[in-house]
Formats: sequence, structure tokens, C-alpha cells
Amino acid sequence: MNFLTTKPQPEIDFDSTLTIRNDGQPVTTSLHIAEIFDKRHDNVLRDIKALHCSEKFRMYNFEETVETRTNPSGGKSISSPAYEITKNGFMFLALGYNGSKAAKIKEAWIEAFDKMLKHIYDSHEYIATLETDVKNLQQRNQEMEKALLARIPHWAKIRQCKEAGLSNVETSRAIGMSDSFVGKSIKRMKDAGIRIVPTQIRLALAKNRGAMEELAAHTPVDLVLPVISENGGNR
Repeated sequence: MNFLTTKPQPEIDFDSTLTIRNDGQPVTTSLHIAEIFDKRHDNVLRDIKALHCSEKFRMYNFEETVETRTNPSGGKSISSPAYEITKNGFMFLALGYNGSKAAKIKEAWIEAFDKMLKHIYDSHEYIATLETDVKNLQQRNQEMEKALLARIPHWAKIRQCKEAGLSNVETSRAIGMSDSFVGKSIKRMKDAGIRIVPTQIRLALAKNRGAMEELAAHTPVDLVLPVISENGGNR
């Protein structure tokens, strides 16, 4: 006996239809909408153009673009006008697509948009938390550097000379100590996390915030004050 069977419909991966626009908004495309709602793409473009919405809404939620798709005849790829569409734009457009199948598609697609938006929001929250942590660490570094240099005055003098571009020999003459002592002090300063950045480089970095953040990211955080004696040696 032969039984008629219905071929199961493939599961649609709505997440793969979404990308993130330059302004951080998740968007789909009119080509995806045509494919999943089983419509001709030119008819979807027509529907978008016929929407009764303000020009401001249209410009933000329906951004004109060009999509490249495979040529069904096997020739050169076809470039055609299309739209990148936000969640609000999708909801506005999909209001005109009715039926039980369309309703399921709309619900699943809106869920995919919401999931993407939550991911973006969580990412922004995480980045904001990291930025706050970095600022706190930078402030802690500065406070501990200041405390160290106050306890060991010749370190402050050596750093001032080195940041002015003086050599170890020139620095030793300027502070009245041997160049060997200067070299050992510089090593101890670096071990303690004291930054020595020449003034010219510091000014150049100040013009580039990204470079300054890179500098801070490589600055040691764990400065241990009690273990450093006033003559620069370790207890």
C-alpha cells in the first residue's frame, strides 16, 4: 500500500537574514523578504514604494542599496536595487502580508530582530563596563605612581630627565648620581610599573585617543608599595 507523504518544510534560519548596519541597527533585506514570503522581488520593491509612511520614516527604515545575486541562467552575477530594512520597517511592510503562514513568519522574524537587538544592547553594556573598569585602573595607576614617586624622590627626577629625552649619562650628571645607579633605578621603576614615556611621544599619543588606550592597556596595575625601599631597592 502506498501512502502519500508531505515533504517537511525546511527550517528557516531567521538569524542569518539579519546583519548590523553602520549605526548599530539590525536589518534584513528586501531580497530575504521576497524569498521567505515566496514573493517576486520586484513586487516587494513595489510594496515598499507604495507604503503610506513619512519620508523621514522611509529614509531611516528603508535604506536603498544594491544586492548581488546568482544568475539563474548561469551567467554573470546580477546586481539589482534592494532595501536594507529595520525591525520597524519590516513590521510596517509585513502588515500587508496576511495568512497563517505569513503570521508565523512575521512572529519568528520579529523574535530574531529582538534577539539581535538584545545582543547589541548587552554588548554595549559590556563595553561600557569595560571602559569604566579601564578608567578606574588608570586612576589607580596614577595614584600609585604618584605615591611611589613621592616616597622615592630621585625616581621622579630620573623620570623627568628621561622623559625630556636625556641619556642615562646626561641624567646621571643632572641629578648628581652615577649612570650605573641611574640604570638600576630605571629597571626598578619599570619593575614597579612606573611609566617612562618621552614627552614628544606623550604629546603624539595625546592626539590619538586609541593609542592612549593602547598605552594604558599595557600599563601594569599591581604596584606594591610596601616592598620598595626609599633607596630604590627591594626589601
